[in-house]
Amino acid sequence: MLAHLGWRWLWFLPAIALVLTIVIILPLRPMYVQVVFAFWKPLIMAVVLPSVMAVRAMKTIVQRRKEAFCIHCGYTLEGLPDGHRCPECGRQFSLAVIDEYRRDPQWFVKRWKMHHEMLPPADVPFDVGPARAQSRKKSRDGT
Repeated sequence: MLAHLGWRWLWFLPAIALVLTIVIILPLRPMYVQVVFAFWKPLIMAVVLPSVMAVRAMKTIVQRRKEAFCIHCGYTLEGLPDGHRCPECGRQFSLAVIDEYRRDPQWFVKRWKMHHEMLPPADVPFDVGPARAQSRKKSRDGT
C-alpha cells in the first residue's frame, strides 16, 4: 500500500503524532485524560481524514493504471496470456477480473470475501434431508 501511495503517506503523520502523544503522555499525566475527552472530535478527524484520503488515492491510482496487473501483488502482467499464472506470486489471473477490480477495488474485495464466506466448507458433509417417494408422476416440463 505504501508503494502505491508514494508521498501521500505523509497524510498520516499528524494522526501518528497524536496517537503517540496520547499513548506516551496519558500514562504519565492522568490529568490530561479530560483534555483528550474534551477534544475527541478533532482527534478523530485527525485520524479519519488521512485514512479516507488514502483510500480515495488508492482507488484513483488503481483506476488510472492502464496495463494489466496482478490484483494480489501488483506485478505487471504485460505480454502474458489470459488465464496464466503471475510470475511474482504464482496465482492465476484473468483479464476480466482485473478490469472488474480496476473499476472499484474496495467493492471487489468486499464482494470476494462475502462470496467465500457463503461457500460451505468442501470437506464437511451435510444432510440433504429425506428422499422423496418415487411414485409421483413427472410433470410435462420434466421436473
